[in-house]
Amino acid sequence: MSRNLKSPPVSFEMGPRLALVTKEQSRRRQLPLEALPADGSLGIVETQDLWIEEPVDGDPRWMIASRIIGDERGVPVVAEVRVFPNPQGEDQHRAHGDWAAQILGCRARPIPRGGVTSSLVRKRVAPQLARHSNKSAPTLREVQTSMLKRIPNSAAATSARIIEAAGITYKSPFEILRSTPAPGVERPRRGRPVVWTDEDLLRVGLVYDDSVRNSAGRTPVVAVRQALGVKHAQARNLIAAARKKGFIRAAPNQGSAAEPLSDAERSELVEELERLERNSRNKRSRQ
Repeated sequence: MSRNLKSPPVSFEMGPRLALVTKEQSRRRQLPLEALPADGSLGIVETQDLWIEEPVDGDPRWMIASRIIGDERGVPVVAEVRVFPNPQGEDQHRAHGDWAAQILGCRARPIPRGGVTSSLVRKRVAPQLARHSNKSAPTLREVQTSMLKRIPNSAAATSARIIEAAGITYKSPFEILRSTPAPGVERPRRGRPVVWTDEDLLRVGLVYDDSVRNSAGRTPVVAVRQALGVKHAQARNLIAAARKKGFIRAAPNQGSAAEPLSDAERSELVEELERLERNSRNKRSRQ
């Protein structure tokens, strides 16, 4: 039966929506009400959403949707995950992350046999959740550079407001690529080579992986060169150094890009980078 269900590709959606709240909720959260019924007990407010959504791998009867919000650093992360039946028929005309139960509650039908099981979550949903976490930052960076900068129209302005409302400031782990010197230690004078740390090379590996995952984007060398603000030859040397450390896979042929990392390999790089960053912060705080 699942063979007949359509499986649309992963999609990213941002946009405003209306939400029904009580007058007390609007007062506590300082929400401007758009409309009020006659008795004044309920109101409508406009809010914004960012979602990544796609069918569950191997079982397209289900959909997985991840709400993207900026964390305390301003980095886009997955803040909520929903797994629900793949909408069919009229239910396909909906906002990302929504399904029939938003309106029908427990009367929503049909529900796939067996429901959401622990096996489904462990074997299929969890790997896709990791993929959504990896996709959110590069996707939003593309929105910033491609749409917000090049298309100064009402749609771009709306998207900018939504991204700002989500607390996303683009301070991603890939933007500050040179390690911060300890207090009292000056950076090398202009003309001297910069000493690149394992933290920097880990970030190079992640920038490289972002590039090869996005087949329609920039080449890895260009991506690293632009991210670090270095010349083409130095970007190639940094990629070679990161590959020697094992942060980038070996290229199949000279002049060809390497295959992207697996989700598990990428997660290891991110965890190691976060560990080194914590150690660096702790060392600076003790000095």
